[in-house]
Amino acid sequence: MTHQKYELSLPLYRQEKEWKTYGLELSRRTMANWMIKVANDWLRPLYDYFAKILVKEEVLHADETHYQVLNRTDGRDPTSQARIWFIQTGKECETPIVYYHADLTRARVVAEQLLDGFKGYLHCDGYSGYKNLPNIELVGHLPFTK
Repeated sequence: MTHQKYELSLPLYRQEKEWKTYGLELSRRTMANWMIKVANDWLRPLYDYFAKILVKEEVLHADETHYQVLNRTDGRDPTSQARIWFIQTGKECETPIVYYHADLTRARVVAEQLLDGFKGYLHCDGYSGYKNLPNIELVGHLPFTK
């Protein structure tokens, strides 16, 4: 099921129909719950492990982009912009990692948490949330404005 969804790009509603042709009533709600369980039980430990390895690098790239969350847990309006934070190892890294973190905010505290323990060069844009993070030298960014 996970292979079908992510490797073969087969949506759960189509998998539901396919399983039915084999005589198995398997709802997409059940499959969605299984996908969540797989993510929590099997993928979350890998995600956390990659986060620990990432901050040991000397050079990282960071950026964030907006997306919309319709049912926000923070009570804000659905038109408020949430953020996908992106951190990537440098080109010469022995263990390349591309790390994504979804958050409801672009607050500096998210950058502080994601880069906690990192000491090195951070290639980023001019977002002020990266400015003056401890033990981090910003490179390749546009000048910060007040």
